[in-house]
Amino acid sequence: VPDLETPHSGPATTISPAPRDPNKDVEIANMVRTMFSQARDYRRPLMPLWRKHYQTLNLRGGSSASDWAPEPKMAKVWPILYSMVAWMTDQRPILQVSPSPEPFSPYGEFYQQLANDMNTTIKSSFMENKLDAEVTRALWDMGTYGIGWVKTVWDPWLADGLGDAVFRRVDPFTLYPDPFARTPETMGHVIEAKAVTVDDLD
Repeated sequence: VPDLETPHSGPATTISPAPRDPNKDVEIANMVRTMFSQARDYRRPLMPLWRKHYQTLNLRGGSSASDWAPEPKMAKVWPILYSMVAWMTDQRPILQVSPSPEPFSPYGEFYQQLANDMNTTIKSSFMENKLDAEVTRALWDMGTYGIGWVKTVWDPWLADGLGDAVFRRVDPFTLYPDPFARTPETMGHVIEAKAVTVDDLD
């Protein structure tokens, strides 16, 4: 029977991590590459349409008018999309945390106070990190390409170096969602493919 009261005076026991299986890593990489290829092939027909929409909105497609004809400086659809985005961002999104304790729990008030503190923190982070701009950019993407993306990340440079969780707009051209999903709930994966630096990987 081991002595549970006498402290152990021997060397500390360390648990070594299990060795990585290189074959497993290759299998995972091939699986991700296959999913990316399927998503890319499914999305490829949208690329000409997306480029056409961008060129139309930003007057990048060239002009077929005569040399003497006036050239517009702004696409006619620009004020319409601008008004739509302004209307949708007229009110800030409401982020609300509500506790769900057991009925008649003595800790109900405690959890309610935690939820109130969390709501205050979320609102402060929303304003301090200027997340309204990210919502606006995603809405412009939605009006231009028919879809807008944001993703939650941990930014270690915020809050004076302490870091903070924020969401950022993501370029729709770099995202490849699950081609077999029909709703966000049935989406098995979303792959973001873009050029990164070594510092980004670290």
